[in-house]
Amino acid sequence: MLLETIFKGYDKFTLKNREGGHPMKRLKKSSKDKSLHGVCGGIAEALSIHSLLVRLVFSLTMPASLIVYIILANTLESPPPTLRDF
Repeated sequence: MLLETIFKGYDKFTLKNREGGHPMKRLKKSSKDKSLHGVCGGIAEALSIHSLLVRLVFSLTMPASLIVYIILANTLESPPPTLRDF
């Protein structure tokens, strides 16, 4: 039920949007919405949901999600640098 809500409008096999044919956003760290490394913000941007929901899920499942967060913080690609980064 929850996954159907998250992926509503996407084809189950190709993850392409049914209306416009655009693929699902690629998972990467967020440059705009980050508290520590931008992992939760990046997940929220990729799923088109609010980042507070992702942070809430991460905090409620803390022991396991801490390991996942560390792995994602080290493996996700960083966003391209902007003028604000300099």
